[in-house]
Amino acid sequence: MSQPPLLRSAITRRLRRGHRSVGWMLLIALVMSPLMPEPSEFQAPTYHEDSHSLWVHMRESFALDHHIDNPRVRYWIEWYQQHPDAIDRYMKDARPWLYHVFHEVDARHVPGEIALLPFIESGYNPKARNISGASGMWQLTPQAATEVGLTLSRDYDPRNDPLESTHAALDYFQWLSDNWFDDDWVLMLAVYNAGVGRVNKAIRQANTRNYFDLPLPTETRLYVPRLLALAAIIDAPEHYGIRLPDIPNEPMFKSIRVARPVSLDSLSSTELSSRQLHDFNPAYGQTVGRHQLLLVPVAQAPSIMCRLKARSALAGDTRQLSCDDKRVAAAP
Repeated sequence: MSQPPLLRSAITRRLRRGHRSVGWMLLIALVMSPLMPEPSEFQAPTYHEDSHSLWVHMRESFALDHHIDNPRVRYWIEWYQQHPDAIDRYMKDARPWLYHVFHEVDARHVPGEIALLPFIESGYNPKARNISGASGMWQLTPQAATEVGLTLSRDYDPRNDPLESTHAALDYFQWLSDNWFDDDWVLMLAVYNAGVGRVNKAIRQANTRNYFDLPLPTETRLYVPRLLALAAIIDAPEHYGIRLPDIPNEPMFKSIRVARPVSLDSLSSTELSSRQLHDFNPAYGQTVGRHQLLLVPVAQAPSIMCRLKARSALAGDTRQLSCDDKRVAAAP
């Protein structure tokens, strides 16, 4: 397999909805400085975390050294402590997708920390785009998407599909592990940002495979510590004075295969707006194509399935689906 092109990171751009990163010049100064600020003392909140929380399961799958004593990681830990509103926004945007991404990661026996990468890439926004052409929560470029088997069209961009893009990104990590880095996940994270060629060149120059000693671009030197710091906080939120929002260990959406093209707007109702339908299906323009998957919130799935059945637009065996008049009520 030929080398996939650089998968561009979104770390240098300002994130949508007011997500603002520290100024680039300040970050350069911090990276180059031999002395980094020590994390401040924060009083840990006291709260009970439900045993069915997704965070409990995610922690159990963590496998990386978070390098919490490294100055670059310590800087980001302090940054998160000083900007809890940023974590709140990230978690709100991640809520529909995090369960799916984490369980895809876990099913492949990949370290749970990799499920946090879309936080760094896009703020977990499946509609995120940058000027280089990267798109989706995993920020795949068109060339990178093609290399990992995705087919882009005018009506459907799988990079913005939370299911397909996650599968593709994890395939890319598997390729890196099989061909280059043999489960060195910190190096593979660096490659996801900087590319195979640049990281291998840095390894040859420094004669080491220790990520923290490699002469990498400033962006890449910040990229991995940012993820490791977030993982450290999720691993021990009380220690760092961060209250994580409750995210249950259960799916937030259901995927429904349609038998024929269906307009997203035609499925809107008082219980599920057109905007919500588009938010859950950012890979499509206006129409979900024949045999493609429609994503809807779990609570609204029975109603949507019944209305699709009434239109002969629900794929698969529908005989066991019980629908009453209320569920089949015509939508605008």
